[in-house]
Amino acid sequence: MGYTFTRTLPAADWPIQGGQEIESHWQYDVHLHRDLGRWFFDRNSRYGLSAQLRVNNVFDATFPHYAAATSGAGVQAYGDWRGRTYSLSLTASF
Repeated sequence: MGYTFTRTLPAADWPIQGGQEIESHWQYDVHLHRDLGRWFFDRNSRYGLSAQLRVNNVFDATFPHYAAATSGAGVQAYGDWRGRTYSLSLTASF
């Protein structure tokens, strides 16, 4: 879970932004980690296998926009503009 605080903007950005601040934002993430080695190897085996699944921004919440962003992307640098993202990784040990 992540939280981005409200950001007060300089007066020069108020007309572009349409307000005096960038609103706060909540983001919820899910992370699962599982040992898969016990399904493939003996209990006393030196080999191991684990998997990790991450889902960031589970509810696909829209990040607050910053109209005067220098990147031209129109989003705050501390927000992930991609929306919901998935990640799967496998780790083998031997």
